[in-house]
Parts: sequence; structure tokens; C-alpha cells
Amino acid sequence: MSKEINNCFQHLQKQKTQANFQALYKLSAMRLFGVILYIVKRDDLAKDCLQEAYIKIWQRLESYDSAQSNSLTWMKSIAKNQAIDCWRKNINNNPQDSFDSQTEQIIDQNSTLLTPEMHHGDLHICLKKLKSQFNKALYLIYFYDLSYQQAAQKMDVSIGTIKSRVNRSLLNLKKCLQSL
Repeated sequence: MSKEINNCFQHLQKQKTQANFQALYKLSAMRLFGVILYIVKRDDLAKDCLQEAYIKIWQRLESYDSAQSNSLTWMKSIAKNQAIDCWRKNINNNPQDSFDSQTEQIIDQNSTLLTPEMHHGDLHICLKKLKSQFNKALYLIYFYDLSYQQAAQKMDVSIGTIKSRVNRSLLNLKKCLQSL
């Protein structure tokens, strides 16, 4: 997916059109939304912040330097900084929102793992059933938005091992959720 985003981004740099920007948005919005939501902890605020982040991406498109980072990393950086600004401006954010409720919300919106008939607690039950190294790999990739390489370094294993653990975790989660 990152490769697709990078290709779409390069195409947008060559031809700065609304159609190319919409294509980039469709490919990258959920990833950036996850980064923002993790920081601001409120869905409504995250949606507004995401729009502001994409405005900045559009405005700063020419300043992107592929020698310094890949395009998705660059966009995540803009989104993260925008989220911090949004969070600071909004003093009334709800500190009681837990990390768990936010990750459930992200998974609900971005995955076919959960269906409307499933209870949110089912996800926690299934996550707890995963072996710790599989659970940790899944959290690092999907909830902390690390790259496979970053997660591999953090867990001191190879990238292939991380990918394998994440894939097995997702399969096990799907089976578990379907059985509940």
C-alpha cells in the first residue's frame, strides 16, 4: 500500500490536479486519520484536523524532498503536527477517552474484521487470546503506526518475522471474531 501511495504522490507532484489529489486522499486518508485520532482522541476533531492536514499537504507539495523521507512519512509528519496543534487549541478534549476505545473506533472504521453485529468487547477478548509477540507486533503496526522495519527493530526480529506475525495475528483475529 505504501508503494501505491508513493506512486500516487509522485504523480500528483508531476500534475497537481484535483483528480490526482483525490486519488492520493483515497489511498492515504485512513492512515493519516489513525495518526491524528491517536493524538486528539476525538472523532469529530480528528476529521477536522485531517482536512487541515491535507490542505497543508497540498500547499507544501513542492517542498517535499524524496531524499529525506518517503511521501507517506512526510504526510504523516504533517498530520501529526497538525493533530498536535488541534489538540493544543482544543483545551476541552476528553482525557477520559481510553486508548482502547480509540483503537476500537479505528478498527471499526477501517477494517472488515468487525461487523455491526459484533460487540466492541469481542475485539478485546480476541486480542487477549493472541500470543504476546503476535499481539505486540499487531499493536506496533496498526495502533502505533510504525513501519514494519521500525517494529522489527523495536522487537529485535527480522522484517519477515514481523510481517508473518501480523498476518497470522489478523487471521487469528478474524477467526476468533467470527466464532464469537
